[in-house]
Amino acid sequence: MLSGEMTIYDYLMDSDFEFPEFSRKSCELYRRFYEEGKQLLQIDPYMERLNAIRDIFDQGGKPSDIDPHSTLGPVYAAERSWTAALLAYYENCLTAPFTEVVELIKCFSREDAARSRLRDEMRALTIDDITPIYSTLYIEAGTLHLYLVNRLRALLQSNYHLKQIYLTAPTVQRICGRRHALGPGDKLTLHYTYRPNFVGARTDLLAAQNLIHSKIQLKDEMVGTADKFPHTHDEVKTAALVSRLSYSDCSKLYDEIKHKSTIEARVVVQVYLNRNAT
Repeated sequence: MLSGEMTIYDYLMDSDFEFPEFSRKSCELYRRFYEEGKQLLQIDPYMERLNAIRDIFDQGGKPSDIDPHSTLGPVYAAERSWTAALLAYYENCLTAPFTEVVELIKCFSREDAARSRLRDEMRALTIDDITPIYSTLYIEAGTLHLYLVNRLRALLQSNYHLKQIYLTAPTVQRICGRRHALGPGDKLTLHYTYRPNFVGARTDLLAAQNLIHSKIQLKDEMVGTADKFPHTHDEVKTAALVSRLSYSDCSKLYDEIKHKSTIEARVVVQVYLNRNAT
């Protein structure tokens, strides 16, 4: 695909992607980098080992075939715990009492943080191994992967300079004055990344707000002109809405919106906030 021997369309048809237009534009950008002589490396040993585990199961293998002391062992353990927490949430989120659903969200967030921490650790070690080969490296990672930065800073030799660049920060700052538009789920995951045993009213509130946030956050790709940033605007708006909700507010709203569509649920939340602001 990078060299043009395969079309971007054919490449994407063989790939897993959530946002088609974003993926297409990303491939066009990668091609330009490649034409400029930049080397693109896919460095994610966690996902490589996860794919190896999937291959074992696709060929009829069983969980007992995964040696817990092998390189696949930690990945399988993390993925199994993460998946179990996610399934427990999905199976109960529409029927269990609100307090139980909050606990399920907290459990999943802990497992999500542990999984990401392991993934970042593995990635940092591999990146550290290749740094002597290159004078400059640009590492692409999501906003929540701060642990990757921490591990690289600890691993890299003193003659390397590590600089963080937040690509969305200028746009987010123009909209709301802050560097990030983190939702409550993101904040909860970051708390658990550094404090796995984090407990208290703050965790309950973030988990409760996340139940509302995940329901009213638009999930489909929004295609607009390059200077409009529709997703960023929506992320800022949604995060601002749920930040105004107390735990009690979330409890009342959740039962009302959990069976509604995203747009319907957002209207209910907005009306509720407007009514209680007067």
